[in-house]
Amino acid sequence: MLVSDEAWGCAPDNRSIIELANRALDRLIPHISSISKDIEIVVEDLVDEESLEKLFIEDPYEVLGVNSGMLDSLELHRVGVKPKFWLYRLPLLKCWIEAGDVVLETLIANAVLQEIRSYYRLDVDECETALLNAGYDIKQLG
Repeated sequence: MLVSDEAWGCAPDNRSIIELANRALDRLIPHISSISKDIEIVVEDLVDEESLEKLFIEDPYEVLGVNSGMLDSLELHRVGVKPKFWLYRLPLLKCWIEAGDVVLETLIANAVLQEIRSYYRLDVDECETALLNAGYDIKQLG
């Protein structure tokens, strides 16, 4: 069951975002055969300066998430290295507010899926199908 945006009395904290991201991961993984089930998700308020420099991005609010493959290409798919995804709470909440009609859980699921797609180099159509099969309303995402 998706959590509606009316369920939030206060802005979700990092722990709430992690819970939503892990729930999304659990729902998405069965629909994408080529990925590891062992992915670590970390939530921070904003991307750090060093990562912004590596990504050649100036505005931290433009970054909803990154993955370990983006930050250090030498570690990408290294045997025994657990994939790690960072999601950024403040940009996610800003995006959610600006959209106005997107369920937060759907937005976070899409952010998680974008990191999966980037890390594993998956096809856009496969990812869209995974979102649909996991029960997310992708029409909300535009």
